[in-house]
Amino acid sequence: MRFIPAILFAFALQAATDSLVIPPTRLPLTMQHQTVAITTSGTVKRLKPAEDLYTVALTADLDEFQKNLTALLKPQLDRSDKCGDHLELQSATIVPDGNAGAATAKVHYERWGCVKAFGKQINKKLVSGDGTIPVKLTPVLENNAVRVTAETGEIQADGSLGDLLHSGDVGPRLREKLQKSLQEAIDKSADWKATVPAALQEMVVFRTIEFRDAGAGRLALYVTGEVHLPAGTLEALAARLH
Repeated sequence: MRFIPAILFAFALQAATDSLVIPPTRLPLTMQHQTVAITTSGTVKRLKPAEDLYTVALTADLDEFQKNLTALLKPQLDRSDKCGDHLELQSATIVPDGNAGAATAKVHYERWGCVKAFGKQINKKLVSGDGTIPVKLTPVLENNAVRVTAETGEIQADGSLGDLLHSGDVGPRLREKLQKSLQEAIDKSADWKATVPAALQEMVVFRTIEFRDAGAGRLALYVTGEVHLPAGTLEALAARLH
């Protein structure tokens, strides 16, 4: 995400102040040929007068990411093996859950078997049904970069499908695939370092990161950190970004 260039732009305009507000900026995010926008905003405040240490608070509103989660994940999860597993993602949602995010995927699953009889291949549906997969997502900071851990819950399904998912390897494989897909999606939405100048990456130190409710169940990524900005640094960094 382009958090940091926005900070420098704001600093360049208001370098003489002790605090400033970074206005909202919409940034495009493309995944699986789908494009959604992430809205970033923030604040920067000097800790003490005449000192060069500033606190930084940044927010990324993931509302459009939430609304398009099914479309983003569907190409990664859907599969249709002629003589094996058929999986269709029906819906995927994610909502704030304290400092984490609670994701839920609803899937339709079928297992098909194939046999040859009288020189022909016969396909037969062995089991089918719907299942629900819960996943808890927690953002963490590692070496000033974001990583999102995913903890999957127990798949909910009834009847023969429930027995298959709980006793065989299908359940664990479904959880692993969903976890990997959500990890990739959230990582892409949180990977601001890919667009941050190397010199600035060394200056800003992030301290905390968490998901928050931005209101009405909208998921937001909230980051706090610190940056030392000696006299004369702002102009040089701002010029480097142009």
